[in-house]
Amino acid sequence: MKKLIRGGVFFSLGVLFSRILGYARDATIAYYFGSSHISDAFFIAFRIPNTFRRIFGEGGFNAVFIPFYGDALKNKKEKEFLNKISGIFFTSVFLITVLGILLSSQIVSVVAPGIREKETFPYAVELLKFTFPYLLFVSFYAFTMAILLVKGYFFIPSFSQALFNLALIISVFIFYKNFGYFSLAIGVLLGGFFQVLPNFFLILKEGIKFFPKIIFDKEVRTFLKKFSLTFFSFSANQLSFFIDTFLASFLKTGSISYIYYAGRIYLLPISVFSVGISNSLLAQLSKGESEKENLKASLNFVLLLSIPSAVGLILLSEEI
Repeated sequence: MKKLIRGGVFFSLGVLFSRILGYARDATIAYYFGSSHISDAFFIAFRIPNTFRRIFGEGGFNAVFIPFYGDALKNKKEKEFLNKISGIFFTSVFLITVLGILLSSQIVSVVAPGIREKETFPYAVELLKFTFPYLLFVSFYAFTMAILLVKGYFFIPSFSQALFNLALIISVFIFYKNFGYFSLAIGVLLGGFFQVLPNFFLILKEGIKFFPKIIFDKEVRTFLKKFSLTFFSFSANQLSFFIDTFLASFLKTGSISYIYYAGRIYLLPISVFSVGISNSLLAQLSKGESEKENLKASLNFVLLLSIPSAVGLILLSEEI
């Protein structure tokens, strides 16, 4: 149980630093672009690859990958397992990225049909074309983060997200004068690059090597079958964000930005507490730790922090 809480706390601390910089990032965007057709366009464009990140990255993928990887370590088949899964994973992500760029206009039309006749639409399409490649960076980050969590690294993988926020803030400061709204797209790509660096160097330090291969053996088929189940559950969870964007697109310009800013605040306790503990729990269970004891401790710890957070957000909503 001590390992669980320790891992969860270290992961949560890293996420907390990231969220603090995330607040600074959102404040920077609000300062330069406010709640306007530009901010609406950016939040629509960025939400799409970000949603794929949550499903294919630290969300659905990690929930399946970590237990399988723990078994591979026990059976001394680490390299073989990483080769097979990385081949399927990165090929899928690459194809989704290419399709996302080619079908940017159609995707924005489906996600936010209400902006079709507004000045927001062409900006959203252009920004999506340049922010979708972020999925490649963040998928590599998520893949290596899952490996590092099982290896016992919690703080640095979660703190790496802060580098994304920092890069986006600096990019807007530096490039806004010459590039205007396009400084946001530059920031996303630079942020994705810097986000993967700490994980990349930790992987090198651990001597972990893998070479992606396309192999459909029994283990891969079982992995994909289980991932398909988590894919639909995590997709259903992400659907609410798309419904928000879909409906807000029919309202006045800026409504999408209002919802985004509010959503970032209420998701803070979930990101800091629940995600930290759940990732730590997965890592511990994959090593064969006591399931009942760890589940009880996880639930108690999350409720202890999330209930006061919910009350605080309700009572202090205006001040926040």
